[in-house]
Amino acid sequence: MLFNCSIYILWSILVVVLCGYNLVNYKKKIFTWFSFLGFVPLLTVIVFSYVFIFNKGSNVAQLSGSHQLWSIWLNWWLPLLFFNLVNSLVAISILFVKKERINLNNESILKLLTVLTAIVSFYHVFVNMPDA
Repeated sequence: MLFNCSIYILWSILVVVLCGYNLVNYKKKIFTWFSFLGFVPLLTVIVFSYVFIFNKGSNVAQLSGSHQLWSIWLNWWLPLLFFNLVNSLVAISILFVKKERINLNNESILKLLTVLTAIVSFYHVFVNMPDA
């Protein structure tokens, strides 16, 4: 449980940093199309936090304190899994397809943050499959 808690905290921090980074770059008019890949992990962390962290729900129907929380997760799980999978594959492919020398400029940091948050978001959705 401590490992999952640590990953959740890391994931939440990554999503907040990515969204803050995108917001700062948006105000500087550096908002690229790659920045749009950060919205799927944001939606995922919001739904995940609402169901599991704030309301102490469970992905197992019998262990969930409320059937409504389990039903929310059941209804959101498949779309979140699909969009996080697509988001991860697109982010990874963009990172590796475009051949360029890696230097730590703003766009490289944005790409690495996006790939990391996409992979961790997919991990959280995949591991917490709803179970009856």
